[in-house]
Amino acid sequence: MPSYPKFTVDTITALAVAAVLYKQNNNKVKRFASVDRPGSKEKLFDHFLGQDVVTDIDLDAAAAIKDNIVHCVTMASITGDSIPSFTEKIFKLLGEDTVSSTKFGWVVWAPKLSDDINKQNHIKEQMYRFKLTSNFIDKVGSTVKLTFNVLSCKYLMSYQSWAHTGDDGNGNLITFFCKKEIPSGTKITARVKSHDAKSSHRYTRLHYVKEAK
Repeated sequence: MPSYPKFTVDTITALAVAAVLYKQNNNKVKRFASVDRPGSKEKLFDHFLGQDVVTDIDLDAAAAIKDNIVHCVTMASITGDSIPSFTEKIFKLLGEDTVSSTKFGWVVWAPKLSDDINKQNHIKEQMYRFKLTSNFIDKVGSTVKLTFNVLSCKYLMSYQSWAHTGDDGNGNLITFFCKKEIPSGTKITARVKSHDAKSSHRYTRLHYVKEAK
């Protein structure tokens, strides 16, 4: 990994550059691979060492990212929800007028954090709607065929599987584990494992999920 000098820059400007890099990398934070394949942090250094220009549009986008993260932390504080240490670290960093280049490794993650917050807010909005519409699908043990529309999909190392949550296109919530990620809009066949009425939403839990032929 290359060695860079230590310097201090305007926080919003650094965030603006990080946001541009995030978009250029298809909404991903790239890690350092080699001198010829620098990561997001290294490119952030290169920007300031090269004195590239930051546009007003970039600065406005950076301000929006900061406001989004600040709002998230503020609301969590009001409601008493726990704030992840990662989120709190970036929140405090963005609260300063300037940032040291030694913190660039954190700055480059701020756009993704804001993106994740937006995705979580979207899921919450959708879940509220499903609270009113979701009903159980068929009977436990029956085989069903439906179209899976994804709400969230996460890989869980402990299960070595993808945990899927979504709906069947008719306002009914479904959840299941699968060894591979199932894209949204995929037609699947599965067996009804159980009906979950313990939470505030009605879920149908599936297993033996396969893409329909």
